[in-house]
This record gives sequence, structure tokens and C-alpha cells, in this order.
Amino acid sequence: MRTIGEAYSPYLETGKFYHKDVIKSSYGSQSSGMFYTKDGIKYNHNTQLSEKEQKALNKELRELRDNINGLRGTVNLDELYYDLPGNTKVRFTFVKDQPVAMQVYGVAELILDLKEELLEKTMRVTDQGAFKKAVGMGEFVAQADEINVVGNYSVAFENKTFSRDSFYGLGLDLLNTALEEQLQRIWFRLEDDTITVQTEPAFPEHDLHPIADASVDLDPAYAKRKEATAEAIRLRHEFFKSLGTMHDEILYLNIGGFRDHNWPGYTSGSIAAKFRVIYTENSTIVITDGLSDIYADEHQDKEMQYNGTGAEYYLEFDSVLPFYKVRDHYALALLNSVTQVALGHGKFKDLIEKFESLTLQFTDADVETWVIRDNDSNDKANTFFNKTQYDGKKPFGTLLTIGSKNLPKHIRLNIEDVALISVKPFGKEWFTKDKLLHSDEAVKTAARMNMIKTFEEDGSFNTIPLSYL
Repeated sequence: MRTIGEAYSPYLETGKFYHKDVIKSSYGSQSSGMFYTKDGIKYNHNTQLSEKEQKALNKELRELRDNINGLRGTVNLDELYYDLPGNTKVRFTFVKDQPVAMQVYGVAELILDLKEELLEKTMRVTDQGAFKKAVGMGEFVAQADEINVVGNYSVAFENKTFSRDSFYGLGLDLLNTALEEQLQRIWFRLEDDTITVQTEPAFPEHDLHPIADASVDLDPAYAKRKEATAEAIRLRHEFFKSLGTMHDEILYLNIGGFRDHNWPGYTSGSIAAKFRVIYTENSTIVITDGLSDIYADEHQDKEMQYNGTGAEYYLEFDSVLPFYKVRDHYALALLNSVTQVALGHGKFKDLIEKFESLTLQFTDADVETWVIRDNDSNDKANTFFNKTQYDGKKPFGTLLTIGSKNLPKHIRLNIEDVALISVKPFGKEWFTKDKLLHSDEAVKTAARMNMIKTFEEDGSFNTIPLSYL
């Protein structure tokens, strides 16, 4: 700590208290830029100053950042927090000619940090009158390998209320970790410079008492969007349940890797890639659950004219597959990759409806198997396809839109008709120079029609066997 303090001191000014915040995760860390306090005032890039003062402050902070970056390899802050558990916040304080100070945030500090983050957000709104209050209610929900906060919070000014469903950056996940991941729900209110936090369960030893009132006043436009999303989900689930038995558990997949296109309902700090498993009398359906949600980002559909991408994608096994097997099945990773291709295209539904059927070409590298959690069986292309269908040096594919005996091709949701697009994997035998690799589009179209005819004649239609082996 003395060594780091000595290294930083030449770039610090007397009378200023400099800070850097670091959030240590299980996989690494992220840190804020350097900022400082002087006479009780915080100075960073969001500080409200005159234009001349802001330019001078920004220049000062940039020069400080560049000088500190130049110390990398000589002194490293991460040596001080490397052994801390994931989801921990640390604040480093630098004062000229003193050792660096390190504070690991506990419950009390994280609650004050929540207040500071909310106040900083209010300072960015300068055209809606004075700030009145901020109120939020969130529920801690397990999604994939993460615990996320689902709910709403509003920041009210004299002239307008801004509502959000992303708690990203407020540190509620850090607070949950500090409370040993026992939080189920949390409510907070910031008013008259006083922050009040209530939780379920309560922690009176931390002045966290039971939730008395979970209501949050929402901006009307935001509330309308949330209601439309809830109605889309209700209608979609009503349809799913009409097909058979919908499994209670949701299959969440993390978005990321070389394809990271967000689903319509995605908000920062949440996972929106959701799949459901439905059991009919003779098959197992795995279907996307949310590509027809209303867009959470109003800029993507301000007038709410669409049910998201206007489509949901599914694959259908020809018999019953136990739920735990679905979770780590290669076909789920392949279905996820198909949805990412569709999202990246942007107008995929229109393309499907124009050509009635399409094929997508894949190689091993195109299917991200890290999204299937356990990877303990049937989790690779060579364990999914049989030896006559698969060669690691050759492509394989998916046929889209072939009909199902159990699902229609469209359903009506609250705004528009939504396409139900079947996904059927096929092997290398269709990727030959006289079929899908031919340069002539007419020949490739004929190959697709022949493929559909083949699957109809053998009675499999859109279904796939539990394992091709």
C-alpha cells in the first residue's frame, strides 16, 4: 500500500481525496475512472459545472488517467483485491504522500452507494424540473448461472417520471452477496435526501425491515409497454399449454460470444434468451419464449406496432426427452445459433415468408456449445449426427419452416400474427455440388424442395430423433 501510494503521489494534488471503485467478479473485475472529492464535493465527468469548468475538469481527469495507466506493470492495484470473493466492491482512496487506503464495502456502504448512484442519475436530467423521489421494487430471480433483479423503478421529477426495468449499476447484486445471497425481494425509496431500503427477508441488524408497500408509480407510456408485454406472454403461454404440458422450468441461455444479438425483452443486467419445453402425446418441443415479446427499448418500436421479431423458433424431438437432457443437448445450442442468425439478419421473418423455406449452413465453429450448461452428453455435433451425416471438415445445416403435425405455422398474439418456425437439422449429405453447394439458385431451391419431400415421405416431417446415433 505504501509502494502504490508513493507511485501515485506525483500525480495527485494536496487537499484532494482521489478514489477508484473496483467491482471484483468471479471472472475478473471492472473499475471506475479516477475521481476526487474536495470540500465535500465529488468531481467526475458527470459533475454539473459551467462549460469552461467542465472542460478543465475533463482535461484534468484525462491526464490523471493517462499518468496512472502508465504505472501498469510497476504497481498493480489488483494485487490488493485478487483474493476477495466475487461480486465484491472495493473503494481505493489516494491522498498525496500517503499509503493507498482500501475499503471493502459491506451492507451499510452499499446502501449509501445505492443512494449515490440514484442521485447521480438525477443530476443528468436538467430539463424536467426538480427531482422529487426515486422508488423501486425488485425480485431476485435465478436466470442461467446468474441471479438477476426483475422489477421496476421510477425516478420522478416535477414534470416527468422516468421508469425502467433494469437495475444495472445500482449495486443490488452486490448487496445480495453481502447478505449471503438470501435476498428474495427488495424495495427502496430516495426522498428528501433520505434512502430507505426494505427487504424480504428482513435484516433488522442492518436496519433492513420488512417490505410494507411494494407499489411503484410508473410512467404511463412505460406501464403501457409492460402491460402489452405481459399480454403477449399470457397469450403465448396459453397457446403453449394448448399443445400439451409445458414444463415449469425456464431454460435460460446467456447471450455472448461471437454472436451476442439481444432479444426484444433484453435490458441491461438481465438475460432474455428463454426457451420452454412442451410435452405432447408423442413428441418433445423446445421453443423460444420471448422473440415475440414487445421491445423493451422503445427506440426499436416506439409505437408498439410489433410483437418483437414476429416469430418464435422451435425444434421437435420425435418422442419424450427428459427435461434434464434437453438442457445439455446439442440441439438446444444449435437452436440458439439459429435464433442469433435470425436476430442478426433483422428481417428474417420477411425472408421466411417470401421464400417459404430456407436452409442455414453451419460448421462446428458456428454453434456455441458453451451456452448449454452441463455438457455431459450429446453435446457436440459428432455426438448428435450419425457418422453418415457428419464430417468435421464439411458443413451441416438446418431446414426452416417444414410443417409440424402438432403446431400451426402462425398464431395470433396481441399485436400481430407471429410465425412459428420449425428448425430441423440435416447432415452433410445435402451439401454436395449437385445440391445445396450448386452455384445455381434454381438447383438449390430444387434440393430444398426434394429435402422437404423426403422428410414428408419418410413420415418424420420436422421432427428429429432423440439421438442420431
